[in-house]
Amino acid sequence: LSGSYQNDSLLLSNKNFKMAITGINIPFNLFELRGQLGQDGIMQPGASAFADTQALSIPKFGPYLVIAGLANNIYQKLLVAGTYITRPYPADGPSNKAPAGVQVTEIQYQAADTSKDGSISAHFQLAPATTYPLKDHNPAILLVNSTSSEAIFMDYHALLSTQADSSGNLSEVTLRLPAGTILPKDFRAYVILDVFPLTNKQFGN
Repeated sequence: LSGSYQNDSLLLSNKNFKMAITGINIPFNLFELRGQLGQDGIMQPGASAFADTQALSIPKFGPYLVIAGLANNIYQKLLVAGTYITRPYPADGPSNKAPAGVQVTEIQYQAADTSKDGSISAHFQLAPATTYPLKDHNPAILLVNSTSSEAIFMDYHALLSTQADSSGNLSEVTLRLPAGTILPKDFRAYVILDVFPLTNKQFGN
């Protein structure tokens, strides 16, 4: 999700991605969350969620939604509105802290072209006697437009892959860039472990 905030109000959104709902990957044109945070870090009543998808693009059920009149019969869109509930993450929780003894040694970028995939890979090195089991963590790479400071929209969940060493510790995370992917001239790649931004690297001019 990429977004903005002013005082206690925020807007988060994502575009052109898939979300698994009841076991079905539904492609969304737009997914948006709006709300106001209270002093306790909890979203106030009135928080709203909005989703926009092409009804006929929904696997299995799309045509039936149109026939049942649950989608716009002119544009074949399914528009969904609702709310959501949040709670503050514990200040002493492990996911938002830098893991001790884990270091990124290199971030490699291979641009995609019209016929060939590209990639961005981060390689890790662990200090002696340090463990970082891949099965217990969620490493990721996030791309941000350096000019606008906005996340670059893509299906990160589907495009990310990871590797472990012979002991099961994290050794590499790779973000595949499908053929035809066009990135901004200047962008920054953030390497994230769980939710902590461990390091980043600037690419471009």
